[in-house]
This record gives sequence, structure tokens and C-alpha cells, in this order.
Amino acid sequence: DRCFIWTPQPHAEGAPSLALQCAPAQAIRLAEYCNEAGMVSFCAVAAPLNGVEDRAVLLWLPKEADLEPLVKQLAGDANVGNCMRRAFAVEPTRHCTLSDAMGRLAALLDEKGSSCAVRVQVFPRYLEQKVISDLADAQRNLVCVSFSHIASLFYADGAYQVGVAQREQLIPEGVCGMDILDAGRPKMNSSICRAQLKLSEALARSGWAEEIAAKPPHRAVDVGAAPGGWSFCLADPSAWGCAE
Repeated sequence: DRCFIWTPQPHAEGAPSLALQCAPAQAIRLAEYCNEAGMVSFCAVAAPLNGVEDRAVLLWLPKEADLEPLVKQLAGDANVGNCMRRAFAVEPTRHCTLSDAMGRLAALLDEKGSSCAVRVQVFPRYLEQKVISDLADAQRNLVCVSFSHIASLFYADGAYQVGVAQREQLIPEGVCGMDILDAGRPKMNSSICRAQLKLSEALARSGWAEEIAAKPPHRAVDVGAAPGGWSFCLADPSAWGCAE
């Protein structure tokens, strides 16, 4: 298997970073997708954590990059949204201890003011209750539903990163699958089978979808133990005719 090695590099102060929590089997593919789409300066798949099923994909963005369009592009892709659990907006600064990270997160919340209503998300999840309890003890304005900002604490590759982002930056309006309030909702309910997801990804990443649509008609035969996924992707009246 291929892997992405993380190499520390300098960043301008305050440059945004994005950390993605995803299904373990899709981590490398998600990193490849981000690289191929030219979304990031570089990215890495973090080392697995003991007892944690999900994996972390770390994205370093150009200092002039706007976070919201990037998250919307990721969440708007059906294949990406199917494997991505949560997105964390974090500072590039890496903290060696949880205490240091919590101190920085508290400072960021203080900068937002007492009226800032915050939803907290933490990776890995087993740290979440401690982070929430510590912030609550310090009289932070923590809410679960009507929040204006999302406070993130993320641990990967032996270090912690923190950040505070506006709700709209991490939960783009009109994009399904990224709202942390609906994390338990099944995604891609319209998918017929895994073949459909794989073919949709291949068409999107290769650019063949546009080429195929430009040169109709074509013919395909969908056969197998559970046909249907290929037909669903290819049965565009303007491009394909499919028979199962």
C-alpha cells in the first residue's frame, strides 16, 4: 500500500488547516483525491491510533485559501461525503500536551467573546468528554444545537491541534452529510451498491464523464451477482443504453 508521510513545514501564522476524520479504508483515497484536485499545499494520512477505528487525513492549505469553499467542495462530492465523518478547522501550530492545547483553545474562545455559542468536537472521541468538562468548568458558553462556532481539538501523529471556526465554514448550507448534528444519519441512501460508488468516483476523478456524454450513443451490459450499480451510473439517455 502507498502511504503519505507527514513532514513538518513552516506556515504563516494563522494560516488555516483542515483535518478530516474518515473511514479507515478510504483514508489514502481521500488524500489522493485532495492532492489530485489541487485543493491543498500538501496532505498526509496520520498514523492509526490504538483503539480508534477511524483515520485522520491532515490537509495544509495555502495561507490565502478560504476554508468554506474547500469544505463545500469536499462535502458536495457524493463519494467523499460517503466516507468523511467530520471536518476540523485547526491552526497549524502543534501542541505536545493536551494541557497546552486546551490552554490555546480557551484563549481562542476568549477572543470570540462571551456571546460566542460553541459546539465542541474532538478527535479521538474518547477525549471529548474531558475537553467539554474542562471548558464547562471554565464557564464557556457550550451548546449542542444553536451554536455559532465550532471548537475543534484534534490529535494525530503525537501532537494536538486546536481551532475555532464559524458554523458555516464547517457545515456548508445546503450540503448534506456534513452536519455534525446528523452524524448518525446514513449517507448516500440513494446508492444501489458499492459498484455505483466506485464507478462514480472513477468517472469524476478521470474526467471520463464529460467525454462519454459528449460522444453518444454507447452500449453497456451490466451483469453480475447484483447488477444495478453500473446501470444507475451509465444509463443516461443522452450517453448510454444499458441492459442487465
